[in-house]
Amino acid sequence: MFFESPHARYYFPPESVIRTPYPDDINYFTLTREQLASQIHLIKNRYINSVHHLDSQFGRVFDYLKKNDLLDSTIVLLLGDHGEEFMENGRWGHNSAFTDQQIHTPLVLWVPGMKPSVYEGMSNHMDVIPTLMPLFGVKNPKRDYSTGINLLSDEVREHAVLAEWSSTAYIDNDVKIVMPLAVVATQHPLVTGADDKELTAKEQDELFARKARNLGGMMEELGRYISKQKSN
Repeated sequence: MFFESPHARYYFPPESVIRTPYPDDINYFTLTREQLASQIHLIKNRYINSVHHLDSQFGRVFDYLKKNDLLDSTIVLLLGDHGEEFMENGRWGHNSAFTDQQIHTPLVLWVPGMKPSVYEGMSNHMDVIPTLMPLFGVKNPKRDYSTGINLLSDEVREHAVLAEWSSTAYIDNDVKIVMPLAVVATQHPLVTGADDKELTAKEQDELFARKARNLGGMMEELGRYISKQKSN
């Protein structure tokens, strides 16, 4: 199920209000940058109310499973598709940068009979499928169908590969390197610290050089399942 209430314009009914004041509506096509900056705390209140509404919908799902005695035989995954930035780095929304606010998402997994735990390591949306497939009885190696890791195993993710419409990013515990998907001679990779802090030109060059081998692995990862067609 896809719940869209936390997407702008951030929908919620009156009974879901937990944060005030908030704007009655948002038209992000007409907001100027100055208006956005001055109203961002009000807009975030609206977002918080929409997330609270989403929580109530999750509650309905779990209540149904409990009422129909299905919770002990059903795997439930709650997952955000992206984060949301509120001008912490000069942007609003998502899919405009690989900042922590935009790329960090919640993931909650309910597996009948499994003890509660918290995963502390780096994770990626690509890890969802190899985490679920063994629970469904799949035995073949995860490399057959995924570039992710099983979050319920002892595997450790050392880096993540993310993408948006026009660029892709390599991220590890040291660095974020953002590169255009199309080759543009005048466009250079954007290199920041893993915490989004800006680096000097020298620091960028040094980190980029140190991660060159990792970037090669990233390209292999991105192209693993590309079909190689023979030409006539």
